[in-house]
Amino acid sequence: MQIITDNSESNLAAILKELRKMTPEMLRYSELQLILPKRLGDLEKPESLEQLNFQIERIKQARLMLMQGLITPAEYGILKADILGQGIV
Repeated sequence: MQIITDNSESNLAAILKELRKMTPEMLRYSELQLILPKRLGDLEKPESLEQLNFQIERIKQARLMLMQGLITPAEYGILKADILGQGIV
């Protein structure tokens, strides 16, 4: 396994830095578990990192839309659940 350092050269480091910056209103700890891969080794796979980054960016966009008044809190909750793969039925 590679040792990941927190520098701009590492995609994983950049993604983890983004996760640390996200406020609890954006992403609660229980939701963080839904976004991260189940196995630690999967974090070394480029496709896992791309998926993780994609989900983070979508959550940030949805939060921005909420803050700008473009969507309601209920719509934000639905969007976030969809992004996290929780789909509300």
